[in-house]
Parts: sequence; structure tokens; C-alpha cells
Amino acid sequence: MPTAVDYVFFAQLYTLFMCTIKLPCKIERKIMHRRINITLPDETIQLIDQVIEKGDRSRFINEAVQYYIAEKALINLREQLKEGAIQRAERDLGLVEEWFDLEEELWHKNET
Repeated sequence: MPTAVDYVFFAQLYTLFMCTIKLPCKIERKIMHRRINITLPDETIQLIDQVIEKGDRSRFINEAVQYYIAEKALINLREQLKEGAIQRAERDLGLVEEWFDLEEELWHKNET
């Protein structure tokens, strides 16, 4: 039976997932743009220019940053799920041991 801590964990997991994965949205939002100055190595600029036209650098960098952040969030989510599973492994194993005999008994009754 899930505990209050489990419900909080799943609520946080859901929030992280919903904030990380972009779902299609029919509401049009006005996107604000800000001009910033960044410094990139010449090799990076050359790679960007090989892939896109010079006028699309901002869009390309924006998409790359969005993709990178989403990937990092997914990696973080996987780690949180793994840590949570490891933390609850002993408890889950105890539950399995408690219910195993009863399930075996019911299984055998249903077979006959």
C-alpha cells in the first residue's frame, strides 16, 4: 500500500515529467525575446554555420539548449526513479515475502 511519502514522490515525478516533456498546446503564447551576448569557440561557430544559415543561429541555439535541458531532466528523472527503487527495495521484498504464501495457496486453489 502506498505511503504518504510515495504519493509525494509520484506528485513530484509527475510535475517534473510535465515540466520536462512539452505537450502540444493550442494556446498561443507571445514569446518574449531578449538579446544576450555569448562567446563561443570558433570551432563551435563553424559547426553551427555548417548546419544552418547564419540568420537562424538564435533559433538553432535556442532549440539546442531546450533539447539539452530536456535530456538532462530525463537523466535526472531516471536517477531519481532508480534511487527511489533502491530505497524501497527492502520494503518491497518484505511485502512480497509476506504475501507469497497466500498467493501460492490461492493459485493452487484456482488450478483445481
